[in-house]
Amino acid sequence: MILNDNDETNRQLIVMGNGFDLQCGMPTRYQDFFDYRFGISLQNKINQKKDVNSNARVAFYKDLTEELYPYFDITVGPKRTISVTYLDDSRPSYYPSTNKEKLQIVSKTQSFMQNYLQKIKEQITSKFTDPKIQKKFLNEWETILSINYSRWDTIFLLSNCFLSEDSIIQWNDVENIILKIVSIILLDDKKIAPDDLISDLTFKPNSSKRYFMFGVRNCFNESKNKVAIAMLNQLRIFEENFADYINKIRAESPNRYYRQVSNY
Repeated sequence: MILNDNDETNRQLIVMGNGFDLQCGMPTRYQDFFDYRFGISLQNKINQKKDVNSNARVAFYKDLTEELYPYFDITVGPKRTISVTYLDDSRPSYYPSTNKEKLQIVSKTQSFMQNYLQKIKEQITSKFTDPKIQKKFLNEWETILSINYSRWDTIFLLSNCFLSEDSIIQWNDVENIILKIVSIILLDDKKIAPDDLISDLTFKPNSSKRYFMFGVRNCFNESKNKVAIAMLNQLRIFEENFADYINKIRAESPNRYYRQVSNY
């Protein structure tokens, strides 16, 4: 087919978000991605197959909260005297002076994820005797396990754990959360009050805001001249993971687009 450059229809640029995906019934929201990436969707499938009446998403974030709050109680604690140690001469690393264990939030959240996925594997191998069902679930489990862990995964786990449900910016509002974290880290040494940087974030009671801020700073604690590159590199990993997920969803339902278009 020869395209005529003078044809007005060939000179139009159509910009599409994921609204068309959603209209086609495709799970391409960030929440859908997190459910898949954290193993929640797989756990829900197992629950449904075994007729277990349990919401895997609710259970996952309950387990996350029960894991992180005690950890921050030990490593940070509510409102103590804080000493500032330096990774080098240019940027502080924030640790309480009286903690019994050094805050290492990336390792902690990554370990939480590994343990959660291991429990899912144990369910698959112990609860299903049909080899086809077991293989199907194990294949999906192995794919999830192979996803590269990003420090932005830690950020979103922290956001879910410590932000309240009535926060103006929700934990899975990816673009706005990224903007907030970049502002917190890069403007940390400027003459800007920390509360001004997070004025549209609402936190759960007790020490949630304090723990969130410590966790964010610990997640990206490189020196001042390296931290921006570190955030960008980690963001590339996160974006690649999301792109892989979108491609997976489209590959699983290649005809949904065409069926939907034919209705217009």
